[in-house]
Amino acid sequence: MRASIQKGSLFALNDFGQKQFHQSNLSLSTGSINFISGSLAGVISTFTTHPLDIVKTANQAIVHSTSQARFQAIPIWYGLTLSKGIFGPWITLVPTLAGTALYYGIKFAGFDLYMNYLNKLAQTFDLESKTESGVYLQAQRGTAGMLAGLSGNFVCFPNNCVRKYLSTTNVLYAFHLRTEPPLKYFGAVKYLYKTYGLKRFYNGFGVNLLRNAPNTGIQFMVFLSLKDYYQGYQLKI
Repeated sequence: MRASIQKGSLFALNDFGQKQFHQSNLSLSTGSINFISGSLAGVISTFTTHPLDIVKTANQAIVHSTSQARFQAIPIWYGLTLSKGIFGPWITLVPTLAGTALYYGIKFAGFDLYMNYLNKLAQTFDLESKTESGVYLQAQRGTAGMLAGLSGNFVCFPNNCVRKYLSTTNVLYAFHLRTEPPLKYFGAVKYLYKTYGLKRFYNGFGVNLLRNAPNTGIQFMVFLSLKDYYQGYQLKI
């Protein structure tokens, strides 16, 4: 549920933001517009759905640590609120939003750059007519989306590792499954580096990439196909 809400609002907000920037009098390049609108869309959609993400993190941490059954959202939010205050369900929000802003900025700006590169590549091999519609266009969009997701993931993955560590330790501490108080962001960075070395910040990157890259490609394919269909439908009315 969280993923569908977050991704749906993300693409809608990014599309809206791009239109607003293009219609404004700001002298921004297309790449800058894509990056800024993607960042803002990512921040808004992530802020809205962050409590749902914490529920997933809490269940993973609690089940792994105690073998208990999964908790429902309300008890988790209630427990975090009692432990952390009214903003308990938004723990680790700042590093999450920082990584989100950078990741989605790269994702949407990168998609446009990779699409332009693939278009030039198609011109080189006289494939322009084939990329205008059908399976070639979808393959082009999917490839550009995968490359954009890969680029964003590579840059932001270290922050994501720290964020997940902070989320997990905060949840365990809130539910009295951890005795040591959670570290702050830079304290966590220092601890992870000192304990596990630099490789810890890319631990699980390959597995994540196998899931994230195709997923990102499919997201762009589906969104742009639905957008094309809607625009075509509007012209017929």
